[in-house]
Amino acid sequence: MIASLSMYERPETINALHTLWLTIRDTLKSNGIAAPDKLAQRATDMDTWLNEALLLSQACGLPYRAALHDQVQLVGAPDL
Repeated sequence: MIASLSMYERPETINALHTLWLTIRDTLKSNGIAAPDKLAQRATDMDTWLNEALLLSQACGLPYRAALHDQVQLVGAPDL
């Protein structure tokens, strides 16, 4: 099982992404859903998004609309 939040991973956001993952992971686990302890590292986005072991990831709209919409399940989208 893998999870990745690498779409917007940059040096200035890595701490926030780590905190976000810990919150997501702990919420999943507290609801009886298995989740990996750590985020996947060093994988290309398309390889990650299409991996059968994928639990959760993030993508911007273009890859989702162009290639992923019929192959993955959209869980949510941020509204800023």
